[in-house]
Amino acid sequence: MSNLSFRGILGTARTEYVKWICSSRMLIFLCALIFISQFAVSPLVEMSEQTGVKLGLFEPFIAAANSDVLMMIMPVVFITLIGDFPKNDGNLLFSVQRIGRKNWLIGQMLFLIISALTFLVGVIISTIISAAGHIKWSAQWSATVTDYSRLFPENADSFGAGLIPENLYYQYVPLRSAANSAAFMLLLLVLCGLVMLVFAELGKKLIGIGIDVFLLVAGGAAIYLETKLRWAFPCCNAIVKTHFTKFFRRQIYEISYSYIYFVVLIVILVALAFVLLKNADFITSEEDR
Repeated sequence: MSNLSFRGILGTARTEYVKWICSSRMLIFLCALIFISQFAVSPLVEMSEQTGVKLGLFEPFIAAANSDVLMMIMPVVFITLIGDFPKNDGNLLFSVQRIGRKNWLIGQMLFLIISALTFLVGVIISTIISAAGHIKWSAQWSATVTDYSRLFPENADSFGAGLIPENLYYQYVPLRSAANSAAFMLLLLVLCGLVMLVFAELGKKLIGIGIDVFLLVAGGAAIYLETKLRWAFPCCNAIVKTHFTKFFRRQIYEISYSYIYFVVLIVILVALAFVLLKNADFITSEEDR
């Protein structure tokens, strides 16, 4: 049982994913996507109608992934969707005995990555669909984003005008900004899930969820206050625009440091999950606790 079984790992991940994707909790995801569209995409679409210039394909997603508010809300939605992760049902003990603890744990981690990818892709696709008819492929930022405040100075301080600020379009081309935004969101979601996994092994699943929510809310507050402590929180490291000044091609905080931040924390949590696995009692049954 100590040997790795790719069939067992894939089987575990597939089973958990099918249960998850068919869960009624997906309705929460649908509601969240509608909110994201109304919050970040609709204002950009209105701006596009005013300028008569279509948005770039990924600009709506970039706006969502660089919103201080949405980068707190989206991880909380994801945590809600996987709230029972790792799922402890009546078949858990049998599954663990059949494939082994290590294979089960790796399968759970694989499920976490796949579910986080599904969430990310869902957000990207929904932002594109919500802006359908007002977007086109372009390697450069649209004039709607870069020139709106100049064309409509009376709306320069509007909510939509600030969705994609100078911090982004003076620094990166859209594709690079979108790629970094997607990578950071994925890392943030996986990190939140691993915190839940580790605390589930300790038999303190709710504490793990509480820590995730605290880090997200405290990080959002630190971003708002612009304190240097904000770089200690995951959500600040996950927002591309926070790394740059507005007008100069200079980084406030090296973006590579944020990648290192996430990788180090994820590696530590993965290692801790394997260390705790031997004595974890959550894989027996809920009734035995």
